[in-house]
Amino acid sequence: ALQREAGSGLWVDPPSSVSFEGCGAALTYHLGVLQSMFDVYGRRKLEGVKWIGTSSGAIAALIAAMGLNPCEWKDRLVERWGGLQDRCGGLLNADGAVGELIADVLATDSKAFERLTGRLHVSVTECLMSNALVSTWHSNEHVCRVVLASCFIPLAFLRPVLQRGCFIIDGGFSHNHPKIDAHTVLVSPTRTVGSHIMPQSKARFRDIIGAPKVGRSNELFDDGVYNGTCFFAPSRAFGLVHHEGVPQSGFGRLYYSCIKHELCMFLRVMAFWNLLLLQVLCLPLCCIFSCPDVDAAPNLPEGHV
Repeated sequence: ALQREAGSGLWVDPPSSVSFEGCGAALTYHLGVLQSMFDVYGRRKLEGVKWIGTSSGAIAALIAAMGLNPCEWKDRLVERWGGLQDRCGGLLNADGAVGELIADVLATDSKAFERLTGRLHVSVTECLMSNALVSTWHSNEHVCRVVLASCFIPLAFLRPVLQRGCFIIDGGFSHNHPKIDAHTVLVSPTRTVGSHIMPQSKARFRDIIGAPKVGRSNELFDDGVYNGTCFFAPSRAFGLVHHEGVPQSGFGRLYYSCIKHELCMFLRVMAFWNLLLLQVLCLPLCCIFSCPDVDAAPNLPEGHV
């Protein structure tokens, strides 16, 4: 269990695991929380932490598990998002931008998959609403495809991922905030109930669905650093930059109200699976990612692939 140091309130040791929820383009908030952990504990002390990610949170978990500099990758991410803003179709081009970012992260180590096994846990949705945490990796390409699958939303992404003969999509549809033990620290830019680290107010709808401008992405990062420091080392938070909450638009309030209801989520998932079927029928097979190395892998414990 986590123990606080008398006086400073510092967690003596980092948590055994951290879960980054799916949050779309508000991903820089997660990287800010990761930066706070680097500042408080240092990179070496975080080597034993297990990182869990869903949807875009899987990218943050990958960067964390690789031990990469979160501030540097925040800048790269912002550059990618800026590219989306400049392209016709915006999020309809997300496939390439996200895939390139994941590939860039993995390019820092040709054998990354070996040290990611058991350390990186990625949430994906299989067979309507069945959730699986992938934590055993067979190649860098396997990691890339599964992380991309955890982010996959039909139409916005053009390349469905096929695993063991089944399509897998965004892990947030079945479990947006998984944990692997009772001590998992939950990080949520959308202030999900039960989360440990979250901003003063929910990330805006446009922060999640759109491609935030550079200034807004940096604000989310700053807030992540501040909120993470407040949680792990409260005495060190004084003087850190943080921002007042940004009010939600009317559509944003409607969105957050609807996703609280199970029926709404079920209808949305059904619509997405139907869109995926239509997309697959309209696309050539060469546009589909398959994972033959996973299909050939031996049986793994239930709930993990």
